[in-house]
Amino acid sequence: MKNIKLILCDLDGTLLSDDKKISEHTISIIQKAREQGIRFGLATGRSLYAVDVLLDEWKIRDQCDVLLGFNGAQIIMPNENISELNDTIKGSCCIDIIHHFEDLPINFSVYDKRNLHAYRHDDLSIAISRDNRFTEMEMGDIHEFFKRDFPKLVIMCHPQDMEAVIERSKSISSPDFNCFKTTPTLFEFVNPKVCKSNGIKRICDILNITMDEVCVFGDAQNDHDMLKHAGLGVCMINGDDKTKALSNDITDLDNNHDGVADYILKQFL
Repeated sequence: MKNIKLILCDLDGTLLSDDKKISEHTISIIQKAREQGIRFGLATGRSLYAVDVLLDEWKIRDQCDVLLGFNGAQIIMPNENISELNDTIKGSCCIDIIHHFEDLPINFSVYDKRNLHAYRHDDLSIAISRDNRFTEMEMGDIHEFFKRDFPKLVIMCHPQDMEAVIERSKSISSPDFNCFKTTPTLFEFVNPKVCKSNGIKRICDILNITMDEVCVFGDAQNDHDMLKHAGLGVCMINGDDKTKALSNDITDLDNNHDGVADYILKQFL
């Protein structure tokens, strides 16, 4: 087994159970790894402003040495007094994307600190705001609103409409953004420089370690690049087949049965 000095976990479908909780057992195993000198952190597509509120609910704040948000664009390292937000998506791109998709039964949003700005107020925006503890606001005139740039543009949809979103995405492209599905109800557009592995490389530079010394856990498409480029990429057994195929290893247990903790215990403790 590689000499691992940093473990990073995706949240949804990975560290979090389906009811969005982290067990006391998982937290205790993470702490034991930290006591052996392995740093621990989160690598998520979520805004770290939202994650910060939830760390106390999950009871994991003290275990997080590293926080990587917005799929790699946002980095917070409390112990090093570092907070960075890099590589936003252009407002003009967001306008083009909205026009390309707006006839579908979907909604759009961007995150700005603890606010969620939605294209329209509906059940989709209400759910995202509630789950992330955001204050919801409407964008209004998008040509005025998008005179500035944002970390990402999110399409929110019902699960039955995701295939239509994916199909429509095949007919829009630009050197100024990448897009991908992150959950059954979320599809995101980001600056092409943004990926979790680039964020991890930045963290490695700060900590003076190499990518080979990093273990990552993930389950979905937006985890692919970090699973491929980290020293040890581990897919959850509940992950999709494509994610499993490109990972170095697969957990024995799923996200509802402490799969991350079980793997850490067996491999590192």
